[in-house]
Amino acid sequence: MLWRDIYGILYKELCDGVFVQGKKLPTEAELSKRFAVNRHTVRRALSELQADGFIHTKRGSGTIVLSPPLTYSVNRKTRFSTHLEGSSQESEIRILHISTRIAINPEADILQLKNGSYIHHVEGLRLRDQRPLIYFSSLFPVSMAQNLPEHLNTGMTISKALAACGVDDYVRHRTRITARLATEVIASHLEINTGDPVLSVKSLNTLPDHTPMESGHSLMAGDRIALMVENDQN
Repeated sequence: MLWRDIYGILYKELCDGVFVQGKKLPTEAELSKRFAVNRHTVRRALSELQADGFIHTKRGSGTIVLSPPLTYSVNRKTRFSTHLEGSSQESEIRILHISTRIAINPEADILQLKNGSYIHHVEGLRLRDQRPLIYFSSLFPVSMAQNLPEHLNTGMTISKALAACGVDDYVRHRTRITARLATEVIASHLEINTGDPVLSVKSLNTLPDHTPMESGHSLMAGDRIALMVENDQN
């Protein structure tokens, strides 16, 4: 039996829920005995499963079953919470910092604000099953969502907090996706290693009349998110 065969069997079992997320996978010795192969063959299969984000092997702790990467659709109605609707997984937004200040350039230019206009600056984390997926930093014109900080401090999602401010219909105007390496600060937030790959997503959301209402920058753990860009302009 080749390592690809073992990979295929374990892949199917992971997708079918045979192994519980957060629990340990059988040891290399147990898998070697099960498949009647040497540990090197098993180790190669496990290495590929880890590269694909299904498991995480840590010396001294064994191999832990992870939640599969979240497919995050980028379209005109992108909302983080909708990606987990109908699933058994818990989503959470954790606000790290909120400030209200005067917009500086290029912030004012991006949001098409006059000099001296105020913005809310919101920084936080988006989590799935208590595991950080995304660090985000978003800017909102105070003129559109004056009470946004108060609503967010009650535990509302950003979408619900905006709706409470009267902003319940907005669309993604543009998205720029690049890759970079995690800094020490971002690695700490996402609970990954400094230098691990992250996806950098800069976005602009607008009202239906094309008035900018949010400028955002999200950094996503590279092994926990799969971005799908959808064309839904029609």
